Amino acid sequence: SNSTLASLSFCRNVRVERVEMSNAMVNDRLAEAWGAVLRSNSTLTSLNLESNTITTSGIEALASGLRCNSTLRELKLSNQALNFTQGAEECLADAVEANSALIRLSIDLRSLHARTRIFKSLQRNQDARRLLRTASQQLGAA
Repeated sequence: SNSTLASLSFCRNVRVERVEMSNAMVNDRLAEAWGAVLRSNSTLTSLNLESNTITTSGIEALASGLRCNSTLRELKLSNQALNFTQGAEECLADAVEANSALIRLSIDLRSLHARTRIFKSLQRNQDARRLLRTASQQLGAA
């Protein structure tokens, strides 16, 4: 579809850093395209896909892309109209654990285990960014 092709054009994007597609009728097919974008894009820092109809296959595709991505800092997935499986939640938790860049993720999870894993990983990434910022400030003051 045209929407999928438009999303895939971001694979080669070198300018756009934020994409807002909240309540934009994003389904699993488009989420899978965004997963492919996350695998290859090194410019995007924020992706908002809140209030859409992403289910299990879309969450898993986004997780797959997130594993390879080193620039995305914020991913918004809250308020999906449809449900996804606990397996998809765990898949996303695995991806967030493997990702050192992501510092904010909004999503409605039913699995306490996945929620805890994601929270700890995001906290680790935030702490690492804070340490880098502090170290660079100290170098600048020296």
